[in-house]
Amino acid sequence: AFNVVNANINYRAPAILGDELEIYTALKKVGNRSATLYQEIRKKGSSIVIADADVTFVLADMRTGKAAQLDDEFLSLLDKFKSEQSAS
Repeated sequence: AFNVVNANINYRAPAILGDELEIYTALKKVGNRSATLYQEIRKKGSSIVIADADVTFVLADMRTGKAAQLDDEFLSLLDKFKSEQSAS
């Protein structure tokens, strides 16, 4: 199971009910047992940043509850995701 172990959020501007928002996600860092995503929330069609965040997650071993090493298959998926980011 994947568990969020840290979320650092910066609120930059208000959003109100009815605002359409877009969330941009980028892979920031990959370690042996964790990865960090950078996320930015913007008003749709605008460069106004509502919030940005760094979200760190780990893969937890369901038997022990401890962080497990990210396997090659998952690391390959993260590499593919990062490559797609660079292309766009």
